[in-house]
Amino acid sequence: MDWSPDNWLAPSHVETPNVVEAIAKYVDPRVDTALYDGMDVDTCYKLRVLAERLEFIDHLSTISARIMTHRRATTSHMPLTGNKVKVVETYSAVINGHDFAGFDYDSDALIIYLLLTCVDTVKGQTKYVNPFHWLKGRCSPGEQINWDDLSLEYERDYGLSKRFRQAFTQDCFEPLRDALVADFAVVKIAGQKIKPESTVAWENRSPAEQVERIASELYSIRSGFTHVSSRSFSPATPVFNALDAGKSVLIQRVGGRSLRELLQNIVRNLAAKLLVDVAMGPTMR
Repeated sequence: MDWSPDNWLAPSHVETPNVVEAIAKYVDPRVDTALYDGMDVDTCYKLRVLAERLEFIDHLSTISARIMTHRRATTSHMPLTGNKVKVVETYSAVINGHDFAGFDYDSDALIIYLLLTCVDTVKGQTKYVNPFHWLKGRCSPGEQINWDDLSLEYERDYGLSKRFRQAFTQDCFEPLRDALVADFAVVKIAGQKIKPESTVAWENRSPAEQVERIASELYSIRSGFTHVSSRSFSPATPVFNALDAGKSVLIQRVGGRSLRELLQNIVRNLAAKLLVDVAMGPTMR
């Protein structure tokens, strides 16, 4: 085997040319070179990742909108039992002989996923901490161990799902939490209707419990894109035209803020809070 560098390809090294400018444009306009240079390494890394991801989201949104100007839809009606009818819409979006039908759904699912990973970025550790290695470093030979306490400690400091939910339940601006419970709910759909017992259970939850439940559903959406390759997350079709769901789904009030808009505002708010925490803490490098 010839291992000469001329015979092999490696990943390209790609950098944002002006990372401070990108952060100011896509994350927080208050960030300038002086502020950025005074931040700790982890915060700089998080802000750079957020800027690059939000820029990519902006590019995807622009491309999707441009493609959808070529959308041509047709509607048909599918008879169902009980004199019900399901409206079925199909469409094409042909550019230079290539049909981009479905790109809007795929790009929206990817955008929602990327926004949720932005929450991961703000709340997560910049380096993965292996729980087994962590446990080995926390325990001495022959030491009696309280596994429940250690589990809670690891989850508190390094558990992603809990920190993800805390971004919504504790960290983001209160009006954004209010918007979540005002415009969204997690319920079950059956027979092209929202199951009544599902709405009763939802209304019996406190606002704090509703935010917690929405955050858990968003975490499931994030995992669903990775493991199930779902093509649609944003609530965008009337419930009477939605497929029955055997599990809980996130629904949105008609006329409310879109999921994408709200998540973008939450991500920027979390980044702003990160900047405040940096300014108030001894995190200069």
